[in-house]
Amino acid sequence: MSPSDLLRILITTARAVLPILAPLCLLNSPLLLLLLVPDTHIYLYTLLYICNIFPILWGASFFFSYRYLGHQSVSLRAAFDRSIRRANRLIISMLTLMLLCAPFGFFFLSLSSSRPFWILLFAGVFLLSKSVFCLAKIVLDDTSAVFTGVNASWDFVGQRWLFVFIALLVEFLVLFLFGGYVVDSLAGFLELLGSRGFAQIIAALLSIAFPAIDAIYWANVHLALEGRLSSRL
Repeated sequence: MSPSDLLRILITTARAVLPILAPLCLLNSPLLLLLLVPDTHIYLYTLLYICNIFPILWGASFFFSYRYLGHQSVSLRAAFDRSIRRANRLIISMLTLMLLCAPFGFFFLSLSSSRPFWILLFAGVFLLSKSVFCLAKIVLDDTSAVFTGVNASWDFVGQRWLFVFIALLVEFLVLFLFGGYVVDSLAGFLELLGSRGFAQIIAALLSIAFPAIDAIYWANVHLALEGRLSSRL
């Protein structure tokens, strides 16, 4: 895999946003319910959402995006039903993925000491890069094994974990840092114009667009690792 592959992934993701973003945003609309949660309980409900609802909706979004980008027939209902049938495995895999990210937490805690445990940072990068497709593999593969997602992700990534880590880094920089900055700037600008309500609506819509774009992006990364991504820039 080369830098040109990452460029193709970004371009293909941008091209796919317009035709399929609307149905994927509809699929991820339950995220808007978090806006109704009081601030005193927002962290608890966000954690419950990430552990229980997010894996199912992301799995459906990924499957829909993967089939669409692979030029295969797919409907939103079929993608959602497929994800629902695998709900238990998706939730368990999500919890496993969160545990595999634990080395990052221990590393940042060690920064307060005189000798940071850099090996924990490497371990976190390696584990996350190898396991990032655990949810994707559950919705793609027809198997009933509970932990098949993590095992299949490790087998699929193989020795290409460094490319996957770079893909993770690119997504973090482009989608979350830059995208989050754009959202905050737009909301702040609209509030200055006295349109706070409109700013909140825009921020809410963009909040459900982010996980949809994330699913499109990783569907493209998966296709690239399969050698099926379009070579046309």
